[in-house]
Amino acid sequence: ISSNVVCRGERIPVIGNITIYAGGNLTLFNTTITFQTDANGSNFINKTPNGGLYIYDNDSNANTTEDQSIITSSDANYRYNFWAYGTGSNDNFSIKNSKIEYAGYNGGSYGMQLYNISNVLVYNNNFTNSYYSVYLYNSRYINITNSSFISNYYGVYTNMSRDIIIANNTAESSSNYGIYAYSTSYANI
Repeated sequence: ISSNVVCRGERIPVIGNITIYAGGNLTLFNTTITFQTDANGSNFINKTPNGGLYIYDNDSNANTTEDQSIITSSDANYRYNFWAYGTGSNDNFSIKNSKIEYAGYNGGSYGMQLYNISNVLVYNNNFTNSYYSVYLYNSRYINITNSSFISNYYGVYTNMSRDIIIANNTAESSSNYGIYAYSTSYANI
């Protein structure tokens, strides 16, 4: 994607991959993307450093869950990769009132993986059956609030990141930790 693409109320089966290039923006409103996976890592979504990815529900109302955007796998046995790369300043990524499931695996992306990204809001989302639901690396000014992390290996994992807010979240049935902060400073958990 190298232009502005807005999807509203769509159900999109993806056989290949999604890459958002510099100057491109993908905005999802009440849209389901289902990766047609046949092996771990057979598909991916990749926001490059100067691309934009915005994942929202339809009405910005946290109480209406039937209109959330969802990114998922067609086969619960296989996971897709999810990468969002940034430049370290206002990095054109947010996810609100949506659901991510079956993302990441050991040896691939760890889940919704945010690299060198900043000024990001992750608000009122549901992350289920993923490896690391949200993995932050070398990221800053990230706000993860009012989200649930259910049946993942890790709920939220931060590494070499700073100025992180992780507040009012629920982590249940994690195989490892619900929230783990490694080499992270100025975190409010």
